[in-house]
Amino acid sequence: MKCNNPKLCSKKHEKWKKNQRQFIPIGEREHELFLKYFEKDEATLILSRHTDKRQFERVVSTHDINDIIKHGWVIERNLNNKTVTLIILGYTRTYRPIHLVCKILDDKTWKVKTVYSPISKKYKWSKDFQKRICFCKEN
Repeated sequence: MKCNNPKLCSKKHEKWKKNQRQFIPIGEREHELFLKYFEKDEATLILSRHTDKRQFERVVSTHDINDIIKHGWVIERNLNNKTVTLIILGYTRTYRPIHLVCKILDDKTWKVKTVYSPISKKYKWSKDFQKRICFCKEN
């Protein structure tokens, strides 16, 4: 697959970059706070049913998810209807890039909404998988 509308996506990418310059630092602070609690076993990471299904389909273990939470970094932060979601990029022990989409319920409780490898839709991401470059909707 490829981008269906490069001109439109280029404009959306510029807007995305501007927004993320503002929002990623906030997401990084939220991630750091969660990690403080997580490392002390005072935080809860909930895996949604959707995540369970995708883990199986995409061969991503719970250990991989925990490693990515601990060692990954925020590449996107979104706020929709007062709900904050972060996309965290990390690598498995076999150096496979993985994105976790996490919903922040509160400082100590996060829910992983889904997990995927950005390689599956390479055209949507920069070469380092850190920046969204295609915003086309899937059919």
